[in-house]
Amino acid sequence: MGEGTQSAGRDGDPAARPHRPRNVISGNAGGGLRVGSGVTVQGNFIGTDVTGTAALGNGESGVALLGSGSVVGGSVTGARNVISANAEHGVSFDFPEGAHDNVVQGNLIGTKADGTGDLGNAVQGLEVLGGDNVIGGPGAAANVISATTRTASGSPRGSPPGNQVTGNAIRANGLAGVRVEFGPNSVVGNVIFGNDAQGVRISPTAPGVPILSNQIFGKGALGIDLIGGSQNAAGVTANDTDDPDTGANHLQNFPVLSSALRNGGTGATLVTGSLNSVPSTEFTIQLFLVSADASNHEEALVFVAQQNVTTNSGGDIGFAFSSQDSHPPSSSRRPRPTSAPRRRRSSRST
Repeated sequence: MGEGTQSAGRDGDPAARPHRPRNVISGNAGGGLRVGSGVTVQGNFIGTDVTGTAALGNGESGVALLGSGSVVGGSVTGARNVISANAEHGVSFDFPEGAHDNVVQGNLIGTKADGTGDLGNAVQGLEVLGGDNVIGGPGAAANVISATTRTASGSPRGSPPGNQVTGNAIRANGLAGVRVEFGPNSVVGNVIFGNDAQGVRISPTAPGVPILSNQIFGKGALGIDLIGGSQNAAGVTANDTDDPDTGANHLQNFPVLSSALRNGGTGATLVTGSLNSVPSTEFTIQLFLVSADASNHEEALVFVAQQNVTTNSGGDIGFAFSSQDSHPPSSSRRPRPTSAPRRRRSSRST
């Protein structure tokens, strides 16, 4: 497929043909589509049969992005692609071409056409090796990325910064839901559940990766795993005074809760705690309701509230949340804070 070509089923306007025939791009010895710059790919079955329910995979990736300014899927009716059962990745942002400034939205990657049954892709749902790409978005722009043998979204050989993974449903993948090898990139507002390993895995080569407002649950390991440092048996990286580390998100210290008291009459919960990290630095602390697990660093199940705080010259800050939610008190559900830096010292990325 050359530059400037549109793949949008048999009609150019996907919104006008939600029930008309589509392209079936399947069963090829190589990849399904190789896409240059300025291309729109919408409304196709890539790696399945004509019904979208049976595997007829391509021998390489379903869609390989080689350039910039292309759109795979979209948020309007009929724009969604089903990209499943391929022998490599669902969508690859290829190296060394360094595919950048592309948008992948609203697709079913690894599922059947109904969005529930799974066909997977053999390696990763998305392999992102370029920078400044957008994966997902609000509402209908969200991708479903499911049932890959390895990771739903990752950059195993390294990628430039600026990729946004946002608003997606990332589920039931063979390893981590999201694996970030280089940064800064962002993982914000996704629902990440049922993966066999971590919800989000940050490698030592990835500083400055905001991981905010995600629901992470039902995973096989930690919800967020910063690889490196002194880790306990569950993989939790220990806090250290003033947080001087390098590596995965600079091995960001986690907040520590001191109390969580619920008023049975009003339903309000007062949560207090503290954070020690880089002195004189602003952080965002988010509070979630969680279900307890053996690591004592549980899942981010239900977002409750957030606030921005700034550490003092000694690296310390206390915080208190006063929130009101609809969840009844339970011994298996409790608050959990997470933190992310908003401004770091000049030697560290945000």
